[in-house]
Amino acid sequence: MQTIPVLVLALALAAPAFPADKNLMLRQQAFGPGSPEGGEEQSEYFSGDRIVIASPTRRAIVDLKAQTWTLIDPKQKTYTVMTFDELRHMAERAAKALEALPPEVRKNLALDTPISVQPTGKSERIAGYTAREYEVSGGAASGNVWITDEITMPAQVREWEKVSSSLGVAQGAGGSLAAAIAKLNGVPLRTRMTVAMGPRKVESGTEVLEVREATPPADLLTVPAGFKKAALPALPD
Repeated sequence: MQTIPVLVLALALAAPAFPADKNLMLRQQAFGPGSPEGGEEQSEYFSGDRIVIASPTRRAIVDLKAQTWTLIDPKQKTYTVMTFDELRHMAERAAKALEALPPEVRKNLALDTPISVQPTGKSERIAGYTAREYEVSGGAASGNVWITDEITMPAQVREWEKVSSSLGVAQGAGGSLAAAIAKLNGVPLRTRMTVAMGPRKVESGTEVLEVREATPPADLLTVPAGFKKAALPALPD
């Protein structure tokens, strides 16, 4: 699960876990490819059969019941709807393209190098929750992630993890990194990552600012009026 959420730190000393049947909202600061300089604030909602990720520059709506993924570009006033079957097809073609790369290219991209996620022994309070630091190394990825086990994510999150895994949404170095972090079975509250894409390095990060029970505003659940539907991205055969 690509896509991401400054809270007053004056929460109770022991923040309670959220029951799996509750609606959840994570507000976070995020930076990386596609984000404005300095990053931007995002909100992630987990409610009913939907997962919504919203920021001033982009929005994504995952509908687990309808099995669709809607991407909205507020600046261009366009949107794209992809079914899970279309996502699966695109992922399969991308995987075949990676498999066809020469061994030397795969080595340069570190596609076959395992990623290690190891605890550092450090802990810190983030958004009112105790998080433990893990160092990420190996392959094309490096950085750290802070995980808390004090928040029980809603059932939609686990369902989407199963769906995205079966679709093969994440490929290559990014996919290996996501899989390694998912094994920690916690909620990331802070991430700082650098992924080498050949000679180019891509940096990204998130910092959760607030965690609370909330449902997404109604206007975030639909495509705004007047937005035009954009064609699906074309992949070479």
